[in-house]
Amino acid sequence: MGKTCRRLWTILVSAALIYSASAFSEGRTLIPGGQLVGVMVKTDGLVYVGASDLGSSPSPARIGGLKNGDVIRKINGITIDGVQSLSENVRPGTENTLEVMRGGETLSLSLTPATDPRDGRPKIGAWVRESVAGLGTLTYIDPKTGEYAALGHAISDPDADIVVPITEGILFDATLTNVIRGEKGTPGELSGTFLSEGEVIGKIDENAQSGIKGTFTKMNLSDYLYSGPMEIAEKGEVKIGHAEILSTVSETGADVYGIDIIGIDESGSERNLLIKVTDQALLNKTGGIVQGMSGSPIIQDGKLIGAITHVLVNDPTRGYGIFIENMLDAAS
Repeated sequence: MGKTCRRLWTILVSAALIYSASAFSEGRTLIPGGQLVGVMVKTDGLVYVGASDLGSSPSPARIGGLKNGDVIRKINGITIDGVQSLSENVRPGTENTLEVMRGGETLSLSLTPATDPRDGRPKIGAWVRESVAGLGTLTYIDPKTGEYAALGHAISDPDADIVVPITEGILFDATLTNVIRGEKGTPGELSGTFLSEGEVIGKIDENAQSGIKGTFTKMNLSDYLYSGPMEIAEKGEVKIGHAEILSTVSETGADVYGIDIIGIDESGSERNLLIKVTDQALLNKTGGIVQGMSGSPIIQDGKLIGAITHVLVNDPTRGYGIFIENMLDAAS
């Protein structure tokens, strides 16, 4: 069905909830979102994204065996909590030991720093990332607990292609500034502002395959499309046919747009729903699903059934969604 765009959000580089099936039998209700949110997370360790030669000296990181996606946790036994921490603990003229995570496995790598001719300091010649920020869409809020979920998929590093391990994060209110329409072969994008301009509305506790989760702190819900809770659907209740999504693609805020569910996969954990955008107003505005719409809640027959996760790059009118049941059950 064509390639998919996994990162349905704009990446800006700067530097557990457990539910059981009983939640459904007890009639659990949630408030669907649809609001554009800003996300900033601090990585747990430093994500290695590439090597950098130091003048005529080849990158010690490359020689030492670091690979894209490795997460540097320690240097010489000292825990790393940022780029400065790494720089301050590099030992010049001798072998340094790095503790890295690679695919869930802890490795010990040795390398000898080289002198950077630009400033005369010893360095390991590595490009690393200590934080990631971007835009996405709020999926739901639990009005009883303040817990929320957004994005519908994990925050992934755009260069290392790994799920970003996080120590903490902040959720911001965001303002839409521009919409780039999706075209065949080129995913569109929602652009917006947050951080210094945005209000902090929650903290991020978890970055899971099913999305980010945490605690919502802005509990004034009067400006939401659904200020009251909505019943959630079990996966067996979802059917082929008409549904709706809540998404923010204009300055006026979240609105309701029509879609068709054209495929259902109950066996998978993430790409459970194949959808097609049918709403002409949304097609005119965005061309279909664009980056930043991930997490948009999906509603069918008055129940919250899931969230948008991916777009088909070769056909932006189509994309995938995840069951709300899987979003609730997947966290650990």
